[in-house]
Amino acid sequence: MLKLPEALLRDLFNGAVQADKKNRQRTIKDLDRAAEILAKACKMLLDNKLPDEDVRDKIYNLIPEDVLANAVNNVTSLIRPANNVYFNELDAKFRTIRRFLPELLSKIHFEGNASAETLIDALYWIENNLKKKKIDNDVLREIINKPWQQHVIRNDGSIDFHAYTFCALKELQTTLKKEISM
Repeated sequence: MLKLPEALLRDLFNGAVQADKKNRQRTIKDLDRAAEILAKACKMLLDNKLPDEDVRDKIYNLIPEDVLANAVNNVTSLIRPANNVYFNELDAKFRTIRRFLPELLSKIHFEGNASAETLIDALYWIENNLKKKKIDNDVLREIINKPWQQHVIRNDGSIDFHAYTFCALKELQTTLKKEISM
């Protein structure tokens, strides 16, 4: 019974990983160009023969300030954290999730031990908020692990519902995978 939801979630998350890899291949040349510019600037910065007061002028003579700033922006936008959760790729699939998730959550009654209580409560919270235009503020934050925090918790402290949903679904997939393999 639980193999189907686990398989659906596995396909969803594996698809996001593949989409990220494909996107990564498209951006690697931009990352290489930006890294080359930054490497030139850093070599000059690390050159002990160059007086500190001359470093900035020497760098800007070799690399115009706007080119250097653009390289920094490119690298910043293209780097991925070590614990990347592929949220952008997942978010593109939210409409798909929204089609089957209400049915899944209403038909399958999840039970577990005390360690699964937070996940189960989060799934019920998602089920109750899926059809609402404005989500409830009583979200369970305990489910939000470190890799997901930057996506789930907005700068103003509010919750991104899509990210929260994927965070909980990833936890569900991990839990189901453990249970099925036992």
